[in-house]
Amino acid sequence: MEDIIENSTKADILFSLAVIAAPALLSSMKDLKKINFASFFCTVAVFYMAFVIFACGAIALAFRDAVVLPKGVARGTKLVAVNNDFSKVFKAVFKYIFALSCQQNMVRVFSLMKKRTVKSGTKVAAIAVAVGSFAYFLVANGGYIAAGNGQPESILDELENPGKAFAHIAEQKVGRIVGRGIEVAKLEMVLVLFVGYPLQMHPTRDSILTFLSINSRAKSFISRNRRVSEVSVTSLMSGLVFLGSFMKMKYEKVTDFIAVTASYYIMYTLPSLAYILSSKKKRYNVAISVGVIIFSLFVSFYGLYTISAK
Repeated sequence: MEDIIENSTKADILFSLAVIAAPALLSSMKDLKKINFASFFCTVAVFYMAFVIFACGAIALAFRDAVVLPKGVARGTKLVAVNNDFSKVFKAVFKYIFALSCQQNMVRVFSLMKKRTVKSGTKVAAIAVAVGSFAYFLVANGGYIAAGNGQPESILDELENPGKAFAHIAEQKVGRIVGRGIEVAKLEMVLVLFVGYPLQMHPTRDSILTFLSINSRAKSFISRNRRVSEVSVTSLMSGLVFLGSFMKMKYEKVTDFIAVTASYYIMYTLPSLAYILSSKKKRYNVAISVGVIIFSLFVSFYGLYTISAK
């Protein structure tokens, strides 16, 4: 029995090392220009997934009453148009913060643009928001129509769930065409997580180095050893992700944990603290920064408490 456990542990370590190696290597590159293919791939993959899910919704809507379902399989759940429980909105704040923190890439992208003007930056941001919103529109509407409310797992898994109506609708009306499309979408989303890792690591790495540069000695060391500092921070962050891979946590808990820790600290706590410690500051801005720090730490600690209580 001990041999089985030992071999299993070795296999987990080797697998985790193999999984983290490629994205960690891409993250250690000097700038995002060398991995611009990742942005194009992620955009194409996400749109493919969005159109697949929207197509599932359209199929479910078209054949909802024309399919004989096995006993015990529900046709779907009633859509809830309005949420009257405000506490649920507050609990979802972690999801909003996680999604918002992903947009920190815009700071890094702006620094790499040839023409860094307010107009060009606004144009890029507006296009990005429009494209992202359209993709989410397709996923949200297609997913709700095909699978209903309160899905406990990935919408792609729900669409293949034999206990739900859509799996039987697809099988009887379009065969395995949709099923194959969903499998491809799953594979693409795994690859998106791989290539999206360095896109998120670069702004996070730069944020950490910028904060450390508040100290004059650290600033001098980082400026003289920029690449060493970048690779060191990237390696440290990747190492933490590697260790975290051995924890048994649901994906939702992982995103919530990132939102109430790294996202809050990088977006609110550290910038506010950096302003307070800076040489050029105004009294009323310092007061605002203190308020932001207190609020962000409160939400962070409350979030950690709610996550651990689940």
